[in-house]
Amino acid sequence: MITRRHFFALLLGIIGIFGCKSGPAKNRSKAIPIGNLRDLKEGPNYFLIERVVITKHGSELTALSLVCTHQECLLNPVSGGGFTCPCHGSAFDSKGNVLNGPASKNLINLPVSVDEFGIVKVEFQQSS
Repeated sequence: MITRRHFFALLLGIIGIFGCKSGPAKNRSKAIPIGNLRDLKEGPNYFLIERVVITKHGSELTALSLVCTHQECLLNPVSGGGFTCPCHGSAFDSKGNVLNGPASKNLINLPVSVDEFGIVKVEFQQSS
């Protein structure tokens, strides 16, 4: 007869074998198509589903995450530029620099590219 202690030890061993991935987690990036370059207006373009703002200055594009670095709330744009966090009041300038906390890290700049068809793609980091 198996004791309760041995049963749980066996169960935890099985979970450990099947629940572990082999090797360390790797960070990968995934390019997400956002839209067509010709549809972007000059200045900030907000994509709330993707949680990103793409700013167009002439032929230059920059992409900035709209996720607060404090506790990952979706940021609100502020008239005149910049962003505020509705959860705890952090504020960021239009380049993503922290103006006031509780956030202590700047917003994440994301790599942005345009393919041969004019599709704008933003690279997001993924953990595996």
